[in-house]
Amino acid sequence: METDPDRDAQPEPEERPIFPHPQWSIGVVLIFAVVAILAGLRNPVWWLIGSPCILVLLVWIYVRIKVS
Repeated sequence: METDPDRDAQPEPEERPIFPHPQWSIGVVLIFAVVAILAGLRNPVWWLIGSPCILVLLVWIYVRIKVS
């Protein structure tokens, strides 16, 4: 009796992200980035304070443009 190799094959587990986070957290960071950019128009120190969020926004936009 032959066995079906496809039936016995186990699916490969997906790689876990290095830093697991809830899906909504990126949305919050993107909102903070937009707020920091708008606040930076009046007081440029907000660009410095919001720079990590602004960097995430720029990477997010870059990935969206490259993927689509």
